[in-house]
Amino acid sequence: QLGKKFFRLIASGKNIAILWGDPPQELIEKHIALGFAEEDALIAAAAEWTGADFIISENRHFLQRKLGTTFQTINAETALKLLKL
Repeated sequence: QLGKKFFRLIASGKNIAILWGDPPQELIEKHIALGFAEEDALIAAAAEWTGADFIISENRHFLQRKLGTTFQTINAETALKLLKL
């Protein structure tokens, strides 16, 4: 049920932004220096670049990393609770 609600939210397009470009290399390098793997650093840099408040992820590496980021990482269940869905 949780997965269906989450994907319904994504499909609705409310407060969802699609990023069509790469974030600046400096932001990617910043997040690598914070300890993110390269592919995760790209996601973290994109979140910072766009001013995202949250990353919704079940990835334990994102969920464990809190210091130095401009966003909060939450899991899907927490996101749905925040959105009261």
